[in-house]
Amino acid sequence: MPLPSGSSTKPARTPTNVGRNDPCPCGSGKKFKKCCGTAAKLASPATQLLATAVRFHQAGQLVAAEACYRQVLATQPNLAEAYSNLGVTLAAQGKLDEAIAAYRRAIGIKPDYAEAHSNLGFALAGQGKLDEAIAAYRQAIGIKPDFAVAHSNLGNALTVQGKLDEAIAAYRRAIGIKPDYAVALPTSAMR
Repeated sequence: MPLPSGSSTKPARTPTNVGRNDPCPCGSGKKFKKCCGTAAKLASPATQLLATAVRFHQAGQLVAAEACYRQVLATQPNLAEAYSNLGVTLAAQGKLDEAIAAYRRAIGIKPDYAEAHSNLGFALAGQGKLDEAIAAYRQAIGIKPDFAVAHSNLGNALTVQGKLDEAIAAYRRAIGIKPDYAVALPTSAMR
């Protein structure tokens, strides 16, 4: 089963071009200097390799990106961003079991990583595990209430389950957060 509409295919930004006062690329909502920038979590070669992995991913070279993410994780096994990005890359290749394991590793390292919870939901929904996907989306929303993509994908999973009133509420929350969010406007659900 393909991933649901609105699934994330973009890796998280790398810390190589983040200013101290920019939002942290890990998705915590904190400033970089107060989160991942508080200590040098990546050695320079790992930082470069992570940036290379992101470039490969953005260029659609998923096998090369996967290899780079795995190399980063071999030297930096507690880097939640790399596990989450690896999960996105694996999911894009249809390797959903491996993607789910990568997202769970990211969440194990950083339990408040809303994007990893949401991406876990995408992969679980792609396997037809809708109850688990819904729980993952709700976890992401609990961490980051203004996460329009998670609200929309929660709506998608609820629609498939036939829970249309709940789905419409989720879509409306997504649109309330991001009014131009067309993915959250399924015409059949909004009648």
